[in-house]
Amino acid sequence: MTKLLAMAVWPAGLLVILCAGSLIARKTALTSEHADSRWGPPRFLTGGGGRGSTTTRAQVVQYVLLWAGAAVLLYAVMVALGELVVHAGPTIDKPFFAWSIHHQSHSWFSLMKYATQVGYKWTAWGSMVTAAVLLTFIWQRHRWLPAVAIVSMILSEHFLTIALNHTFHRPGPPGSGGTFPSGGTDRAFAFYGLIAYLLWREVSRRRTGAVICTTIVAALGFNEAYSRLYLAVHWLTDVVSGTIWGCLLAITFITIVRVLAGPPGAPEDAALPVRLPDWSRNRPEVPA
Repeated sequence: MTKLLAMAVWPAGLLVILCAGSLIARKTALTSEHADSRWGPPRFLTGGGGRGSTTTRAQVVQYVLLWAGAAVLLYAVMVALGELVVHAGPTIDKPFFAWSIHHQSHSWFSLMKYATQVGYKWTAWGSMVTAAVLLTFIWQRHRWLPAVAIVSMILSEHFLTIALNHTFHRPGPPGSGGTFPSGGTDRAFAFYGLIAYLLWREVSRRRTGAVICTTIVAALGFNEAYSRLYLAVHWLTDVVSGTIWGCLLAITFITIVRVLAGPPGAPEDAALPVRLPDWSRNRPEVPA
């Protein structure tokens, strides 16, 4: 009976997330009509605006500075979290690990091996590279920004996670190789969260779309967190830390994109003069 309950957590959790997202999206659709009209149609459909007043080179320099500062801050926050996990984690991790090991089902275990591929490094990296290429064509302004944001997130997640691994040297569960924080979990939240935001910003820009994207990312993240725990490849606190780490990465890079490109409702360089053709020059002369 307990094994069935442990298995039921996965579909029940996904169902709760999807139902909650559906209800919030429906409520948002009824209350955000005015806010969506202020944002206007998505740039993907309107063709975007003209060139901004800031040069691309200056924006790239700003991006690098923001990225470097954010990396230092993120590492400091995760080091503080790591200290808490290393000292207080074992009292929670070991009982939960023993319970999960004794409540595994062979058939469900096999299914979770496929489910956990969502956060696998090469799967997530492939999704990010594909998104970078597509978003470069979809975005009408700041075409360089999606690809740069995606590549820099991949580098940040990879090397900062390695730095955290070497900082704490925390052994994972027996025979698992899992480390602090859970890489698969953080990639599910961070990578797909950034892709969803970049796509939503250019294609939808509506609050209902934002709720739907958030719901999908939450479902993917929950799937990865549950599968890592069920497979017993990470301690519980490592998965929780991976969730926090992934959300911090997503929020950081979304914030950097907003700083450089402006909020989704920013005017499309409307202040720039628009030169219309002078049709009067081609107008035929009327004889007196």
